[in-house]
Amino acid sequence: MIISKSTNPDNDLYVIGAHIIDILQSTGENSIDYFELHQKLKVNVDVSMQIFSLSVSWLFLLGVVDKNDDGAIKKCF
Repeated sequence: MIISKSTNPDNDLYVIGAHIIDILQSTGENSIDYFELHQKLKVNVDVSMQIFSLSVSWLFLLGVVDKNDDGAIKKCF
């Protein structure tokens, strides 16, 4: 579920997705390794790999990110 009344809003996919977008905007490169992105996110947000993966998938469905030929996360904005 993207929005849940029973969880802390900081753990919702749209909030984690916003943090991921911030990281992607702050990098000077067009793409970033999946696990490197997770490590950069964990500096500021305590997020499990499962929630991180769901958030990246949600951003993919929205067309915000894509996967490049090397398997890295590519920003589409």
